[in-house]
Amino acid sequence: NSQKTPQCIVIPNSLVPYVLALFHYQTHSGVKKLLATIRLRYYWKTMEQDVRNFCKGCIICNISKTSLQGKSEIGTPRVVLEPFSAWQIDICSGLISVNGAKAFLNIIDLYSGFCIPVIIKNETSKEVARIIDDYIIKIFGPPKEISCDNATNLSGPEVRKLLDFYNVNLRKTVPYSPESHSLVENCNRYLVELLRILSEQFKTSWPNVLSLATL
Repeated sequence: NSQKTPQCIVIPNSLVPYVLALFHYQTHSGVKKLLATIRLRYYWKTMEQDVRNFCKGCIICNISKTSLQGKSEIGTPRVVLEPFSAWQIDICSGLISVNGAKAFLNIIDLYSGFCIPVIIKNETSKEVARIIDDYIIKIFGPPKEISCDNATNLSGPEVRKLLDFYNVNLRKTVPYSPESHSLVENCNRYLVELLRILSEQFKTSWPNVLSLATL
């Protein structure tokens, strides 16, 4: 065989449950991602079926990943050709209140998908403008564009004043169109799912695992 086979450690049956638990409980990933991750380092004969059975039997995943709400179509984000030139922002609210905080403002780079969720207690335009200034402009410099949905606090006077000062274009996404706001919506959905899982796993509140979920 001329193809090079990656060197992997062959795992005996007695250690299979430990390997499955070690990798799955880090991120509670699904079958495809978990199988691909384990295959980078380990191998055993029945690994595909064992991964399927383990994911199916995870109680935390079964509770947190089950929803009666139909998922909206995600669509395809538009093409951005350079990093940190275009950002999408959105407030993800409705979380359990912890010390007055029950939401985070998610900031995501449209080029790379790099996201910065910031815990937010006050969902006003003034607070949104402060976060944009602190977490985007002061770190990465003024972008060409920031896009958001039609929420008034995301495009209020304080936000517009800040963006006008730095000559940043504020772009509104199309109302009721997940395709035009897809990257941040998809990221929010995944983060909230992980927050529920990790909060249950570590028996702590969601702000304490937000950084871990983001990673």
